[in-house]
Amino acid sequence: VEIVADKNLILSSSDQEIIVYNEQTKTKSNLYAATAATAANDEISLLKHCRVAAAQRDLLFAANDKFINIYDIDYAKQLGKYKFFKDTVNCIELSSREPNVIAACDDSGDIKLIDFRLQPQQQSPALTLKRSLSRHQNICYALKYNPANEYELFSGSFDCTVVKWDTRFIKTTGKKQQPPGFVDQIEVSGVIKQLLEKKRGKEEQAGASQSNSDELDYLVSSMTPPFVHTLSFANLDSETTSNVLLCGIENGLCLAFDPASFQLCACRQLQPFNCALTQFENIDDHHANYNNKHVVAASGNGKRIEFIYLVGAGHQKPRADAENNHNKKSDEDTTI
Repeated sequence: VEIVADKNLILSSSDQEIIVYNEQTKTKSNLYAATAATAANDEISLLKHCRVAAAQRDLLFAANDKFINIYDIDYAKQLGKYKFFKDTVNCIELSSREPNVIAACDDSGDIKLIDFRLQPQQQSPALTLKRSLSRHQNICYALKYNPANEYELFSGSFDCTVVKWDTRFIKTTGKKQQPPGFVDQIEVSGVIKQLLEKKRGKEEQAGASQSNSDELDYLVSSMTPPFVHTLSFANLDSETTSNVLLCGIENGLCLAFDPASFQLCACRQLQPFNCALTQFENIDDHHANYNNKHVVAASGNGKRIEFIYLVGAGHQKPRADAENNHNKKSDEDTTI
């Protein structure tokens, strides 16, 4: 789902259609619908809204298998279909620092930086490949720019790593034979093992039951590899650029990292246990019910929503109104 707030539009996709809802007129229309001839190959996997200031147009990027389709939202028409990928496209990200660059990744693990140009009088945009980033050994599923430094791009993969990239491609000293743009990498499995070893030590001192240890062992078993499903940034201080990188993984853990040092700040196991955490949503000023940048909604395969409080230095935990939980008894409030 993508929202164009100033035009009162909500854009959503199912397998073979893209629907535009107008909140003001209470109407809906199809931006795209597969035909009988194209249905087998036209599954829409994700959407990304883009406002092109120079051309004064609102566009929608829609991933379809190995292709990126571009639609003009205002005129409800397709502008082009482009192929840059070996495999299924999983994520598209845009940077405010470089508004003419699209970052996208696919099942091969590769990340493509694509130069995007559209002038006021152009009917179709011009797309050219700027750079490929290759380091992941499995599906690359998540991308996120650092809002405090949008030359930093973070990628998460089913190889259980998170990689930091510098899109300026400045050469780093002391790191030989690394791909261009590579800065640093987190091995999520190693982070979890360190956490569990520390937790076991505390539980042994406190005389914890064996059942807790069994549950911890299950977290790092081969049945629950820590695939990285989603990345997001959350602001800890509205008066500064202090933020954390949130990482949602296969076994339901939410990990919070310092994006500069890649040190783990905190973690939280979401419930139900061992269900993939696949989505974060910042509860910011655009949301009427939770007007607070320290609250993040998290959801995934557990079929529930949990609200995570991010507590920064010198800040108290934000207040959550239980009546605003949409009357869902499964919703939970969590503090990191």
